[in-house]
Amino acid sequence: MDNFYRILIVSQYYYPDVTAAAFRIKETADILSSKGHQISVITAKPHKGIINSSQKIDDANVEVIRLPIIKYYGKGKWNYLAHYASFMLNALFCYTVRFGRKYDFVYATSPPLPVGLAGFLMSAIQGSQFILDIRDIWPDSAVAAGQLNKNSKLYKFGKLIEQWLYQKSDLITCVSMPMAEYIKGFTKIDKVVVIYNGVPNQYLHNESYLNENNQDLFQDNKINITYLGNMGYVQNLQVVLEAAKQIQDELPEVVLYLIGDGIEKTKLEKFRKANLLDNVVIVGPVAKEQAMQLMRKSSALFFQLKDDMVMEKTVPSKVFDYMTAGKPILFGIKGEGKMILEQVKGNIYYQPDSAESFINAVRKLKKNYKQLSKYARENMVIVEKYYTRENMVDKLEKHFQELFHY
Repeated sequence: MDNFYRILIVSQYYYPDVTAAAFRIKETADILSSKGHQISVITAKPHKGIINSSQKIDDANVEVIRLPIIKYYGKGKWNYLAHYASFMLNALFCYTVRFGRKYDFVYATSPPLPVGLAGFLMSAIQGSQFILDIRDIWPDSAVAAGQLNKNSKLYKFGKLIEQWLYQKSDLITCVSMPMAEYIKGFTKIDKVVVIYNGVPNQYLHNESYLNENNQDLFQDNKINITYLGNMGYVQNLQVVLEAAKQIQDELPEVVLYLIGDGIEKTKLEKFRKANLLDNVVIVGPVAKEQAMQLMRKSSALFFQLKDDMVMEKTVPSKVFDYMTAGKPILFGIKGEGKMILEQVKGNIYYQPDSAESFINAVRKLKKNYKQLSKYARENMVIVEKYYTRENMVDKLEKHFQELFHY
């Protein structure tokens, strides 16, 4: 590819935030930069699952401007609005004051949707092409997360902004086929493309990031089943702890690990202590390199999403991260993500929001662990063939080129 572009990325989450959105955009920005494109990022100061606030930040060759943001504490609609509005307004102010040069593309990623609105206004100021990246359908995903009421004026206003942005975009990228089909109902069919989440090649074969000092978390002679990620409302991890309570005596060799952070974490910790769950370990977030290592050292992995139609439209990035480990995956999701994981006989589906279904999945894992572990190696093969981050960025880059010459 001979053309190099000036690309401004607008994302509320970015490295060193520990969240799927931050990983998606950071890795995309780095790969585009390595290909010769001039990449700038407007983002918020680290505010999501920070590991070490004093760590030295390395942005490589990407220009990153981190702006203040009002923190969201998970309480009240005004705090919710202030959190998202503060980044949008600060981003717009920063852009108008600091950036005199024109970009070929403004690439804004949502949710939250105000980021998309900020990105569109930035593109309109200088006549840049506007690309909207959709990771979750907003505001419906906010309703599923308990952040918005579907009957509220704010939700209805959000729906208007959502559909308006779809129509104003020059290109829309999203993370699944069902999501693409949904978006096509509001815009031109030929400008919606699927750019799946993926895993950088470095995590497939280069194991230099592994650290032997991180091996003492898991218990020997146990079946260690691990969840890594956000502990929020849509993950509904309370169901898993209720299952752990029921199987503590029946399956003493099984230990569940919840690694991460989120607004539900305190509630989960209180439940674990109140019910004396020795078969559950809850620890804070870890850097991605350590997370990838812990996945490989686990006996199996698990995750789920709330049983909601909106959740069925996405394919969580966790699908591909987990598959990279080559371990059995217990999964409580539906939609395209379910279809991808069902390709491998070593993975076990369970009904979301059902403690009994999760328990049955754990029983099946214990009974057939050796055989399931053998089958599960196919997970890594599928990721390497279809879902590397490099392949996804190559696809995105081709659409940049087509859009630029349109």
